[in-house]
Amino acid sequence: DMVYDEETDTYNLIDEDIRFNVNKTDAGGQEIDGAVITIYDEEGNKIDSWTSKTGETHDFGDKLEAGKTYTLKEDGAPAGYAYTNEVTVEIAEDGTVTISGDDMVYDEETDTYNLIDEDIHFHVNKVDAGNGKELDGATIPIIDKETGKVVDAWVSKKGQTHDFGPAIEAGKTYILKETVAPEGYTIASEIEVVVGRDGKITCSASTAKDAEGNIIYLVEDTKESKPAPKKKATKKSGQSTGAQTSNPIYAIMAMMISLISLAWLGLKKEY
Repeated sequence: DMVYDEETDTYNLIDEDIRFNVNKTDAGGQEIDGAVITIYDEEGNKIDSWTSKTGETHDFGDKLEAGKTYTLKEDGAPAGYAYTNEVTVEIAEDGTVTISGDDMVYDEETDTYNLIDEDIHFHVNKVDAGNGKELDGATIPIIDKETGKVVDAWVSKKGQTHDFGPAIEAGKTYILKETVAPEGYTIASEIEVVVGRDGKITCSASTAKDAEGNIIYLVEDTKESKPAPKKKATKKSGQSTGAQTSNPIYAIMAMMISLISLAWLGLKKEY
């Protein structure tokens, strides 16, 4: 680490740069935009921060000191991705970097540390609540509970499910709300969907699994109830209907006929 300069008769003590170059990727190695990554010292003070961008990396090394320990945190995860766990970063006296954390991998070829985000998945299907059969034609948006904004929507189709995961953010709460039900069915109740920082989904919907082992959350519709057919009134032999007996005109006519009959009988006896 020391070099003699014969021209100036000087011994130059050389410090090596600390290099801690970071990239942000998904589990498949695809770079991710919009993740906010911050490094803190042992007292919790922010030392440096970077918002990831495709095609770029960030070297935190020039802000770090030899012989110290730091914590790397993801302070903001983009939609569709879970937050990574914290990474402990130790800088040795000679500038060597040692990391402790499952979510960071060192790429020796590029001398870069890749901080890996896991994808969020929220697979939904539309079914009959009674028999579990898939239903066409339901319109199902997912709404940010805080802002009321629709972040994604799907029209159901038999044989298909929909993954809302890429549209939702870790650490937020959403409402899954059916707005149009298939013909002959009632609209399902709203479902609150809580997305943990680790990307795990919590909600009250029933679940199933597809052939690949993915958890499928079911939006269940019940069939519309049909009104009972009206019974027709029937007239029994020898009886008048209620309308006839209750009508005063019929009563008067019956009385007049009776009086005429009595009068005729009286005249007949006289002769």
